[in-house]
Amino acid sequence: MKYAISLFVILISSVCFSQSKHISHSDDLGLIHKHTTFPNSLVNDLSIENVRSNLMNETGKELELAYYKNSPKAHYYLFQQNFNNIKVYGAEIKVGIDNNGKILRIDNGLIDIPANFSSTSGFINWDPSNEEANLLNIKKEQILILINNEIQQALEVTVHFDNDEYIQYLVSESGDVLQTRDLNRYHFIDEKDTTALMVVFNPDPMTKASISWINGADYDKNDQNETFLNPLRDTLEIELTYDENSNLFILENDRLVIKEFSNPSQPIVNSATPMFEYSRSHHGFEQANAYFHITNTQKHIQSLGFMNLVDYKIEVDVNALNQQDNSMFSFASNPPRLFFGEGGVDDAEDADVVIHEYYHAVSHSASGNTNSGTERRTLDEAIGDYFGCSYSKMINPYNWENVFTWDGHNQYWGGRFGNNPNGKVYPVTFSGGNIYAHTDLWVCALMEIYNHIGRNAMDQLVIESLYGYFNQMTFTDAALLIVQADSLYNNGVNVPIIWSTFYNKGILPSNPVSIYENEIVGVNVINSIGFSTGGSLTLLNDKMLDLNVLIYDVSGKKKFSTVVNGDERLNISGIDFKSGVYILLIEDKFGNNTTYKLMRQ
Repeated sequence: MKYAISLFVILISSVCFSQSKHISHSDDLGLIHKHTTFPNSLVNDLSIENVRSNLMNETGKELELAYYKNSPKAHYYLFQQNFNNIKVYGAEIKVGIDNNGKILRIDNGLIDIPANFSSTSGFINWDPSNEEANLLNIKKEQILILINNEIQQALEVTVHFDNDEYIQYLVSESGDVLQTRDLNRYHFIDEKDTTALMVVFNPDPMTKASISWINGADYDKNDQNETFLNPLRDTLEIELTYDENSNLFILENDRLVIKEFSNPSQPIVNSATPMFEYSRSHHGFEQANAYFHITNTQKHIQSLGFMNLVDYKIEVDVNALNQQDNSMFSFASNPPRLFFGEGGVDDAEDADVVIHEYYHAVSHSASGNTNSGTERRTLDEAIGDYFGCSYSKMINPYNWENVFTWDGHNQYWGGRFGNNPNGKVYPVTFSGGNIYAHTDLWVCALMEIYNHIGRNAMDQLVIESLYGYFNQMTFTDAALLIVQADSLYNNGVNVPIIWSTFYNKGILPSNPVSIYENEIVGVNVINSIGFSTGGSLTLLNDKMLDLNVLIYDVSGKKKFSTVVNGDERLNISGIDFKSGVYILLIEDKFGNNTTYKLMRQ
């Protein structure tokens, strides 16, 4: 007998890997735990409205599209939960579906709201103040928020101050500020007109000279050390625009423009000839340097097949932030902007800094409005660090692990690392909401895989994974997205090294086989939520084939095995499964197999 089961019932109910978030910082107000599902099901209609309507029908929740993006291999949908047309803060569901209609994963953070709940009438009246800056724009939205497992009415206020700060406030009904959050993120060209030569640091002078900052030596000397630094520049070719009206070469293309919008004010350089050569003490050097590395990075992204990331003309000011020793990406402006400070070493002189900030823009473009949660924000910082390491190591492997080799690791600031020098193992404590303390653990894992499979292959997997990012996600969630990406691009051939690398760092559990490799279509596993609390697990065999069904614990020890005949329903119950993670392996006589992660509380 065949069992006709709604695709999205399986999608919502068969949670094969659920993870609690152990975070309690102010950044995580309204935290809603996500349940992750890996359904083995197909969708015929990939339209946004079809996916949304099916989810609404099956969950009974009011949903609206918050973000959609498609990669070369898959489609990613983020839906926001509403209640009576009011946004429920942090309540979302993210769906990834490949181009063949196979559902890759669901990250479900929808919540139940009591039927008798009703918001109070009247709009919460609250206005921010800032002693150091004036308001340029303010946006207010009535929301619902989950606090101590209770739904409450609140106000979300987003403010743009005249010092380029974009601040989000969450305010209670009584007018108390529940959370304050800074929305800035700190520290191939479709049609090229022509090419020009630029004299730049590639990637930075310390790497080029194969030296390190030592004994407090000041190699920068406030931009004056030209005798030492100028010979460390390289002359390289890059695409830009030739303006026929002015007969000038300008630092602009369809994905980037160098502009002036933050103090100190410096004129934008251009050239009557296809050559941009400036001494590194000239403000034009930073402009050309940032332009070259951002354009080169966008070309690399497109060469890997990603044509729709940062698919707008991002504005870049390389002499910004009143000479602070900091840089940032701001997505609140239209279009988004990059700011590079000049304190210490000018940030735009170091390719690591330029690429780090640009990948905040890439991440936001791939999966917008999903950078909430301390661990999620740590991942965003680590992604920028990884691509800085990836880029630098490709050019010159000397000290590749020193993220911000020129800008940091000196008397100005300590920089960060890509090789996990303290041997950290996940899980780690994100004390005080520090989003920079453990970036090295994630970067180290990615770089170890990079060393095995190569730069292009690893960069492609990491970029693909960004489309699946969601609010409040963890290192484990991100690692599973890397595994998923390898199944899409390489049929899972790299999964063993990917999995073992993340396992060795505590990020993934032990697993005998890939969860995505050689999957069997037509077998559905349901009620894994019930299984996690001691109930039975149900397997529906639509293959009309005999299947071996086995369950392993994380050490690889077999806990259960049986054979399921074609067209049969199997209930797994009455077995003493202790608390922990288990792997359900299903294989047919042709050697195809599928695995699912199970949890038992």
